[in-house]
Amino acid sequence: MAEIGARSFRFESVLGIAGIITLVSLFLPWAESGSVSLNGFEVWQGNMTFIGSWLMIIGSMISYGAFNSLTLESLRPWSDLGLGGGGAILVLSGVFAFLHNVPSLFSPAWGVFLAIAGAFSALFSALVLYWEKAGGRTGGL
Repeated sequence: MAEIGARSFRFESVLGIAGIITLVSLFLPWAESGSVSLNGFEVWQGNMTFIGSWLMIIGSMISYGAFNSLTLESLRPWSDLGLGGGGAILVLSGVFAFLHNVPSLFSPAWGVFLAIAGAFSALFSALVLYWEKAGGRTGGL
């Protein structure tokens, strides 16, 4: 846990919320042209975002100890960075691939920018969780 003043802040929750935000962004418009819009599921890059979102959510659940498994607990510093950070990088790869190939006559919409914000916050929280647990500080429930 990171100490902020007299209270502690759990970055596991930030990782999980960021995963949910990127998952929700798939249903929002990623590109618009007049009254026509494309959401994340209508383009192939949305598949990368979908998988990355679930990796972030699963990484957050492992950090909270939601799965009762000694094998997962032994991989804890790497599960935060591997699943959370890897999922965030997968989301960013999909989003930037979409922004590079936005269909003609379309302009990027706010759903794709929400996915970027969620992925960057997940990447930050995954790095903080890794540094906390690899540095010898205790965390979890």
